[in-house]
Amino acid sequence: MKSIACLLLATSAVHGLRLSAQEKVDLQAKLEAWKASQAGKQAEANGFLPPKTEHGNLEDGEIDDELLRFATTQKIVDDLNKQHKGAVFSTDNQFALMTEDEFAAFKTKVSVGKSVDIQGESALQSALDKQPVTVVVEAGNNVWRNYKSGVVQSCPGAQSDHAVIAVGYGTKDGQQHFKIKNSWGTGWGEQGYIYLKRGVSSKGMCNVAEMPSYPALSGKSQPSSEPQPPSKPTKMPHGNCNGCNGCYYPAASQCLTADYDKKYCEYLAPEFGTQWCTS
Repeated sequence: MKSIACLLLATSAVHGLRLSAQEKVDLQAKLEAWKASQAGKQAEANGFLPPKTEHGNLEDGEIDDELLRFATTQKIVDDLNKQHKGAVFSTDNQFALMTEDEFAAFKTKVSVGKSVDIQGESALQSALDKQPVTVVVEAGNNVWRNYKSGVVQSCPGAQSDHAVIAVGYGTKDGQQHFKIKNSWGTGWGEQGYIYLKRGVSSKGMCNVAEMPSYPALSGKSQPSSEPQPPSKPTKMPHGNCNGCNGCYYPAASQCLTADYDKKYCEYLAPEFGTQWCTS
């Protein structure tokens, strides 16, 4: 409710502005530059642009829906950059013409099946010493929508609504953080990652430590000897899979459980070297 109210106030403030002819031209130029950028092309490809509407004759200074959306996001970004000194926010993302409600509806959750549940920042940090951890965060807000870089130091304070992967922790620009891999592509944030301030509360920044979990790593035991070749040739496993028929984790020489499906296994591969093996 709080985030929606903030958006309505921001939209009203922008809508109440009557732009001069030159201001409208400048805003339109920025919008066209965004559309021509990689972010704009991604937005079009993913269906994140608003539907075309007929506006008729606009009065002097009035702006159409696309310009209003872009101006609203630009104002939100300006406010975020003033409020968050340790992070950078930008319209350079594929969500710039979406309302906050549309953005919240877009998000999808990751399901990992049977898992080990933990709670709190210290437990999350300990778990990250061993494996990636699924965390459910508060992401349906303008902080996440427009994040570009740096360490996020505050969130609006709503319920968790989006599952992501915590991949590590450390210090960045003097700020302790958790490093989070999102699922919105490398054009968002820092090449697809966001950094959340560490050491803030039991729930963590944006609820990152409220409900961490990770699939049980009691994977299948490896065969004691080489399997006998089948009578008919089959597709060989990818890479050195040690007989694994599923998601193989080389660092632990382990064939992970069925909770690690192909999509999840490939999602973790760039960070943890997991391999999807099929026979």
